[in-house]
Amino acid sequence: MDIVERGIDAEPARRTPQPTLFERCFGAAMVWTALTVVVLFAVSGPPVLTDAWGAIVGILVVPPLFTAALAWLLLLRRRPRFGLVLLVTLPCFLAVVGVSVLLALNR
Repeated sequence: MDIVERGIDAEPARRTPQPTLFERCFGAAMVWTALTVVVLFAVSGPPVLTDAWGAIVGILVVPPLFTAALAWLLLLRRRPRFGLVLLVTLPCFLAVVGVSVLLALNR
C-alpha cells in the first residue's frame, strides 16, 4: 500500500517561521508609534510644511528602532507573549521619545 493511499503525507508538515524577539519588540514599538501619530494628527491636524513631513518620517523610524533595541535587551532571556512585549515597550518608548524631545529642545 502506498503512503499517499493510507492518508499519510510524504513530506512532513512545515512550521511557519516564528518572528524573532527583536521583530516582536519592533512591532510593539510600531504600535505605540502609530498610536502617537494618530493622536498627534487628531490634536493638531496634519502638517502643512514639507519640512514637517521629514520630521514625521524621522519619528516613525528612529524611536521605534531604539525602543525595540531597549526592549529586546530587557526581554533577552525570555520568550514572552506579545501582550507582555507591548507592556514592556511602552515605558521604553516613552523614555526614548522623552530623551529625543529633550535633545530637540536643547538645540
